[in-house]
Amino acid sequence: MQVEMEDISPVEKKLTVIIPAERVQDEVEEVYAEIGKSVRIKGFRPGKVPRPHLERLFGDEVKNRVGSKLIQDTFQTALDRKQLKPVSEPAAEPSPVEPGRDFTYTLRVEVMPPFEARDYQGLEVEQEVYEVKEAAVDAALEQMREQQATLRDPEPARGAEPGDVLVVDLSAKHEGKPLAGERGKGLRFILGKETGIPDLDRHLAGAKPGETRAFEVRYPQEDSRPELAGKTIAYTVALKELKERVLPALDDEFAKDQGNCSNLDELRAKTRTGLESYNAERSRRKLEQAMLDRLVEKNPMEVPPSLAHRRAEEMARSALMFMRQRQASEEVLHQLAEKFEDQAKKEVKAAYLIEAIGRQENLTAGEAEIQKKIEELAGRQQVHPDKLKDRLSGAEEQKRLQSQVVEDRVLAFLLERAKIKMKQVSAEESAEVK
Repeated sequence: MQVEMEDISPVEKKLTVIIPAERVQDEVEEVYAEIGKSVRIKGFRPGKVPRPHLERLFGDEVKNRVGSKLIQDTFQTALDRKQLKPVSEPAAEPSPVEPGRDFTYTLRVEVMPPFEARDYQGLEVEQEVYEVKEAAVDAALEQMREQQATLRDPEPARGAEPGDVLVVDLSAKHEGKPLAGERGKGLRFILGKETGIPDLDRHLAGAKPGETRAFEVRYPQEDSRPELAGKTIAYTVALKELKERVLPALDDEFAKDQGNCSNLDELRAKTRTGLESYNAERSRRKLEQAMLDRLVEKNPMEVPPSLAHRRAEEMARSALMFMRQRQASEEVLHQLAEKFEDQAKKEVKAAYLIEAIGRQENLTAGEAEIQKKIEELAGRQQVHPDKLKDRLSGAEEQKRLQSQVVEDRVLAFLLERAKIKMKQVSAEESAEVK
């Protein structure tokens, strides 16, 4: 077998594999022998069908089977000879199989080029420091009240107002055709809260149960939902139910019921502590991301297109699930994935840089580090570490766990050596509670 390699780019290679005619002929003979033993043709005894007859009936099938088998049997050897480790399934393009002639096929192989990470010590990054102000505590307590709201019919009866809970039947059309995913019966939402339909609160203001309202919405071209971006959508909304919310008083009794606190002051203090912990974690995550962004800037590299595309599709699927559009078409998924392509490339680069730094600095995942990670994950998931350890005992789970540990160690290594400038954020950002 002969293997030739052509460099298409640093991340893509083309292998041409040539298999001698003798081996091709052997495979052809073997397949015909198998068919001859098993085929049943009227007028011939089993195993006695003449070869010309078999060739006329099964010639194309034999060639396809031989070509597939030769590729399957030889492609790994071809990769090994050129010391290639594909990051995705290589795409094979075979030539026709002709008995008595060499068989040739090509493999397009995507690889990560060998590289060494550089300039990763002393990264200059900014860390945002969030101050939890009273407005943030007030907002968090108000959220608690809203979560405990009770519902009742307005007395006296009235039209819809912001804050009311509405139950509607909704349908949507674009250019007269129903829009998939933008319809439903018994949809429930709070008027004035974000629903994904611009100005819905204005269009439904004052509506009463039994009333139907129709209106059009023009979506901006930059809308994140490809099926809506730049389009004018005609909505029809039938109001089925209207309930007003009654929020509990913010007092000592509320603190006892909802926060397991003796009084309101204790609940405020507990809420503040929770917000401070949340904001400290948010600050740390943003610092790590800023550091990875700097790392990618300092280490330009090409990434295999399939890896970036796969990551972009994962991000698109997550975005669609967040927007509760699990049944989106492949076209919509593809359009959304294109918007994530640049970010996906960054993430793939960052992952390979982390792996390279771990290798260069000998930051491995030992038993102690793995056990510590399991305990950390168990705490987050509120399960016993032993149960989680059993759940993560498979080969793939262990590999993923080791990667997480190495990533944690690399990030800690980079942070210890980074040049960090602290930045106090604005009052608006520090009041953020979600």
